Amino acid sequence: MSTEAPPSTPLRPLLLAAVSASDDRLRILEGLPEFGWRVMTASNGNEIPALVAQHAPDALLVDAEMADLASGSIRLLPMLRVALVAPGDSETALTLLRALRINACLNLPLQVELLAASLDGLLRLSKPSIADESNLSTPRAGEDMGVWLLSVTTWTLAAPGAAPLQLTQSETRFLAKLAENPGAPVPRPQMIAALGHNIDYYDSRRLDTLVSRLRLKVNRDSCQSLPVRSIHSVGYAFVAQIVLDD
Repeated sequence: MSTEAPPSTPLRPLLLAAVSASDDRLRILEGLPEFGWRVMTASNGNEIPALVAQHAPDALLVDAEMADLASGSIRLLPMLRVALVAPGDSETALTLLRALRINACLNLPLQVELLAASLDGLLRLSKPSIADESNLSTPRAGEDMGVWLLSVTTWTLAAPGAAPLQLTQSETRFLAKLAENPGAPVPRPQMIAALGHNIDYYDSRRLDTLVSRLRLKVNRDSCQSLPVRSIHSVGYAFVAQIVLDD
């Protein structure tokens, strides 16, 4: 009888996005998981060293403002370092590349797909064994990202290895509907009905706002990305294991 432990599934790479514009942080948080990345965010450059020490991300993304706030520590961080700069601002780009030892600069405005492809390529150069063996650039529906726990009685959600997070009633109903069939998309009309609204009188942008705020809340409190995918022209799907506690 073999005593060897079964091989573990490699985690998808983790990005620490320290970007001053809240809209860009949200786009990264929502968009990069579609391309195989986990994301945690920092809204202040001073948070970067502590988050790096605690979570050991594979890559750091900063803009010029955040880089300036954390300049003393960025040079020493043992990870891939990428910066966002304004187009044509060669002076800032050179400062970041030379003085702060940034590995690469990308031009604003932010393009999530280009960012993902650039991070994949740079990660393959810096960590070829990790990037190649785990096929990190390919998103996997239903990929095992740990078990999430949702309680509809206490309105709480617990990320893998994290303390329960208090939810609103609408957030709980949203996640409970997705948890009925993890990995399968729930059409927007069904989700709106589950929230207790009439599809004929409901502004669907309210649903998108609910999801965006929930993503930010989960990321802020657990430093993990909520595994909810937006399915274009359909609705939303929960793509990790989730246990529903009635």
